Amino acid sequence: MLHAHLPFAPQAQPEGSAEERRLFEAATDVMLPLLEVLDGLARDRVPGRLALALSPTLLAMLSDPSLQARYLAHLDRLIRLAEQEPLVREEADKLRQARTRLTDTYGGSLVAGFKALADAGRLELLTSAATHAFLPYLRTEQALRAQIGAAVRAHAALLGSAPAGVWLPGGGYADGLDRVLRECGLGYFIVEAHSFRYADPQPAGGLHAPVRTPGGMLAFARDPETDREDFAAAWAGRAEAAQPGTGKAPVVTACFDLLSASWRLGGAARLDRLCRTLAEAGGPLAPTSPGAYLQAQAGTRYEECRPSFASAGSGGYGDAWLNGANQWIYRRLHEMEAQMIELADRHADARGLVRRALDQAARELLLAQEGDLALRMGDAGTKDDAERRFDAHAGRFRTLRCMLRGGIIDERWLHGIERRDAAFPALDYRLYASGAEVRTFDARVPASSGRALRVLMLAWEYPPFVVGGLSRHVYDLGRKLAEQGTEVHVVTCHADGRPAYERDGGVRVHRLRTYQHEGLPFMDWIFQLNLAMADYVAALIADGAAFDVVHAHDWLVHQAAKTLKHRFGLPLVATVHATEHGRNQGIRTWLQRTIHHREWELSYEAWRVIVCSHAMERELRELFSVPADKLDVIPNGVEPALVQAADDGSADRAAFALPHEKIVFFVGRLVREKGVHVLLESAPEVLAACPDAKFVIAGKGPMQEELRARAAELGIGDKVLFAGFIDDAARNRLLRAAYAAAFPSLYEPFGIVALEAMAANVPVVVSGTGGLAEIVADGEDGYTALPGDAHSLASRLILLLRDENNAAAMAANALRKAATVYDWGAIAERTAAVYRRVLREQSQLYYSREAAAAIEPTEGSR
Repeated sequence: MLHAHLPFAPQAQPEGSAEERRLFEAATDVMLPLLEVLDGLARDRVPGRLALALSPTLLAMLSDPSLQARYLAHLDRLIRLAEQEPLVREEADKLRQARTRLTDTYGGSLVAGFKALADAGRLELLTSAATHAFLPYLRTEQALRAQIGAAVRAHAALLGSAPAGVWLPGGGYADGLDRVLRECGLGYFIVEAHSFRYADPQPAGGLHAPVRTPGGMLAFARDPETDREDFAAAWAGRAEAAQPGTGKAPVVTACFDLLSASWRLGGAARLDRLCRTLAEAGGPLAPTSPGAYLQAQAGTRYEECRPSFASAGSGGYGDAWLNGANQWIYRRLHEMEAQMIELADRHADARGLVRRALDQAARELLLAQEGDLALRMGDAGTKDDAERRFDAHAGRFRTLRCMLRGGIIDERWLHGIERRDAAFPALDYRLYASGAEVRTFDARVPASSGRALRVLMLAWEYPPFVVGGLSRHVYDLGRKLAEQGTEVHVVTCHADGRPAYERDGGVRVHRLRTYQHEGLPFMDWIFQLNLAMADYVAALIADGAAFDVVHAHDWLVHQAAKTLKHRFGLPLVATVHATEHGRNQGIRTWLQRTIHHREWELSYEAWRVIVCSHAMERELRELFSVPADKLDVIPNGVEPALVQAADDGSADRAAFALPHEKIVFFVGRLVREKGVHVLLESAPEVLAACPDAKFVIAGKGPMQEELRARAAELGIGDKVLFAGFIDDAARNRLLRAAYAAAFPSLYEPFGIVALEAMAANVPVVVSGTGGLAEIVADGEDGYTALPGDAHSLASRLILLLRDENNAAAMAANALRKAATVYDWGAIAERTAAVYRRVLREQSQLYYSREAAAAIEPTEGSR
């Protein structure tokens, strides 16, 4: 595996500049000899195939016609100089022959020479990151996608085909990078040995077999033993023992930096000797490329593992790219990433001058991310120049952003930097866009009414991303508040297929991607989501947006809520939808303690805390010592029209029950706190009394297989149907087809599913616990059973199933209650009243403090 990189040299550099000299020296000392060796091996039919990764910046410079012409002139000068010195006259002959072959065979282009060898099957060409950025230190997926996507496009444009593999700059790899590489059409990459040695699980094949990563890529590990000059001889004796009995040919990945000092001193000649020696020996070792190896091993099932963070730096970590000398650049780079994403999302399909400015802004960001700049800042001799170059690219990016935001672009100035920083002429700024998303929100637009409340809601879930009842609560509350004149912004997580910003039923919805990649543990992902929320809202406020109140929904957004409260002085209202103590009937594990503490901290930081039931009010007072006068009890609501099916559900009913069977319906997460196991335990008693009953359980969760097994053990498998996850429309049709609904929760702060069943005119049986006991009046609009008591639940279900008239009467009472007491309009008004109270109290406190500060102390008080 051969690789070479040189940083981009601005086109405005004069002839003979330091950048040009470095390029021409690399071409003369490395590229020409390598091309000669590869040509010779092909000519002599020495078997084997090699791999060469040329960084996109180096590839672009080698492909530049003006630089090619200047290089030929440079060669002519070298030949003339060599001819004048007897000691190096032989070198002049070699250079003349090489120049003749370069011009006559390859038209004066080194790249054409390498491409011809690739077309002949002698060489496999790989790409690298666009500007050789150290990829683990990029903050967003969009930035990774831009670095890799621009590289793949440049490779295809200059070489006529897309690369199959990638050389990672500095050997830098971090979890999640594989998925982005895969999205960009790549199939494999090479990592440092460190990444395999600390992989999870550690690969059984060690360093000598590729592995499949979670993102679907194949990874090869560099073998550090290949740094020894005699590695081939040392390996020949143990190659066959590397993977005994596996049927796989072991692979040794040897990587050589073509521009290193050791390679410049005879590296091409050593490569020539190695290939010829291996061919003559006819042993188990033969030179091959990653792609050729994979093709030869087609059909092989590779071990799956998760490679660890690694680099080619000291100790396998990335301190060469992040240390005291260069750490300051990353805050600016990360800000620029976020700003470029915002520009790309805001200008979804730009044309003309705006398009040119956006493409150039993307170009300046890529150049500012150049990995060489961070490395050179650690060297006293190059530090000043590296910092100057970084500041220049960052400054030009900032100027372009200001022009784009202001709507006035200086075309003459833009033309000048387009000529100077002309890397990646086909670069498309939309590589930075959030998928197919378009953000059209302009933070500078004022509220629709001078007196309108401006509320910022933070929620980790929001439709179409639905995990529990929180998502629906925020959706319904936000829409009703907006309907009543409140300006509502909901900041939530990304949802596939939905835009980054949209107006949904009057609510301004902002969907964010996390900075790190998918596959993170849930708590790490939540932390990343909170970081993204805080940064995004800070950017909105910096752009002129204004909010009166932050409304945080549950502990999962408490870090962002706390940050925004203290940074911008915004009053915080929190809704606690449930507690970890209640869900688990105690706090036992580290994770439970962590969540419990965050719930306490959210309730402590909030000016007022909203809960959905008096049971939750008592719970927060007992668990977190929240003062009673800080709590507001506002129930969840329901829109009957949204849960009532348009048809009679007969088509769906036939899929779940026979015509004579009475469906007892449950919908919810299949977790212990929802009491589905209690419902199953009650079923035999119910069926003994009412054989026509049929239990339909909709939802998914960790207890699903356990519940299926228990139904089989109880001998009721034919009377219990597990429907799996259903969407709202299917839920509504099943409610229409159901005779009764049962919700036997062990812990339920409110019980929105029971309220939805009541609004659908379905008689209900619920546990007499938490919010459920407050929603259902036993014997009037439903029945309540003892929590966790299967016999109590069975007796209430039997009463409903045997007395259809009473069941219908209670369902009518329940529908009336749902439409009045739990009307979203009234609930939104009560919530808005909490916001106004908070603003009033905050204002009074502010003026009280101002007045106290203005009072002159008396002589006696001194």
